[in-house]
Amino acid sequence: MEKLSFSTLQLIWESDTNAIRYNEAEKEAFVKIPEEFEYSESGTFYKVYTELTDTYFWLVAEYGKPEPHRDNWVDVTTFKEEKNKRKTTQVELTNQSFLFYSFSSKLLYLSNSRHIKLMSKILSDKSENKFLVKRLLVNFDEFIEIIKSVNKIRFTGFNNLFNADSKEFKAIEDLTGTSAPESFTLEASYNKGKIAGFLRRLNQSRLEQQIDKLVIAGVDESGLETIYNVDTFTSQINILCSKNSEGVYEHDMIKSTIMDKVEKDEK
Repeated sequence: MEKLSFSTLQLIWESDTNAIRYNEAEKEAFVKIPEEFEYSESGTFYKVYTELTDTYFWLVAEYGKPEPHRDNWVDVTTFKEEKNKRKTTQVELTNQSFLFYSFSSKLLYLSNSRHIKLMSKILSDKSENKFLVKRLLVNFDEFIEIIKSVNKIRFTGFNNLFNADSKEFKAIEDLTGTSAPESFTLEASYNKGKIAGFLRRLNQSRLEQQIDKLVIAGVDESGLETIYNVDTFTSQINILCSKNSEGVYEHDMIKSTIMDKVEKDEK
């Protein structure tokens, strides 16, 4: 068994129809991508397979380079040098890259982080849309600095000894006229300039275990949505898998394993 690591990323889609120009990718953005196609980039040939369902988008890229090509090769059993029968137009697809995008969590999992720009380009070219794969931010101060407005704030508060004096729970009590609930979830939109202090207080509340599952979606200077989601963020997801007799991973085995892992992390 070998360990295969997937980086957790954000997939941004530039929409011509939605009110907000840049959004987390939805199913409709993938419908034009073929189930199987070929792609070439910087001397590397890619054979790509995809699957689109109501819950996820899956992509496998098998790739290799026809060059360099030696005129001869060596038989490792006889140690004799023989004529290389592979043509310069042929390639062995011994490398693989896997991509899984969940429509529920809006997170993208990529097995080769060096392919971030490549996957943005492939998805854009084949879908006739504009995609951008971005790294998620887990540094709160960095996040606050780059965003210009806030599309969404979502967090869960829970009634425990850490938040006996919680302003959030007292506000809920005032609003409902009853005692604070065991837990509540709030989602709202704001202009960042007016609530920067509130955002910092929410993050401090998270650190002090007064609230949970803090997610903030903001828009940066270029108009791109950026997510701060440290509670559910995992820089990498690792799975254990084996290669077949040809030295490559079976597509369905990787897909089912990463799906199981993602579903557990989303619960």
